[in-house]
Amino acid sequence: MTTHSCSACGKQFASEEALSHHAADAHGPNTRKKRQAPYKRLSLPAIGLVLTIVLVLGGGITLGLSGAFTADTGSSQYTAFAQCLDSENATMYGAYWCPHCKEQKERFEGAFNTVDYVECDPKGDNPQPQLCKQKGIQSYPTWIYQGERRTGALSLEQLSSWTGCELQQK
Repeated sequence: MTTHSCSACGKQFASEEALSHHAADAHGPNTRKKRQAPYKRLSLPAIGLVLTIVLVLGGGITLGLSGAFTADTGSSQYTAFAQCLDSENATMYGAYWCPHCKEQKERFEGAFNTVDYVECDPKGDNPQPQLCKQKGIQSYPTWIYQGERRTGALSLEQLSSWTGCELQQK
C-alpha cells in the first residue's frame, strides 16, 4: 500500500485525495490567519507600554518587599556571635523547605545571614547540592566545624560551647 506524506507537517495519508483535503484544510491560504498568534496583532507601541508597566510595577514590588527578606544584622544581639561562627568556619547545611533549618535561623534573631550557610536543595537560593553530597549531608540542618558534624537545630548555647564563640546573654 502506498502512503502519501504531507510536505508541511509530515502526516501520512492512504490516498492522494486525503492528502489534498488535509493540505487545503490544515495548510491552505485561509488557515494562516486563523492560526496567527494574538500577540502578533499588538503594535510595537502597545508592547512597549506593556513592558514599561511590568518593569515599573515589578521594580516597585521588588523594592517594597526587599526588606522583608533581608535580615538586619545591626539590630541583633547575636551579630557578633554569628560573625564569630563565620570566622571560625562553622557551616550550616540545610534546605529552604526544612522546618528545623528555619527554626535554627530564627534563633539568631536576624543575624543568620552572617553565618556560613550552604543550601543543599537544587531549588533553593544559591544551591550547592554537589557540595552537600561531597560532605555526606543526609539530614538538615547539619553543622560542620573543624571536621566534626552535628545534626538538628542546635541551641545557641550548644553552638557557643562547641565552637568557643562567645554568646552574649540578654
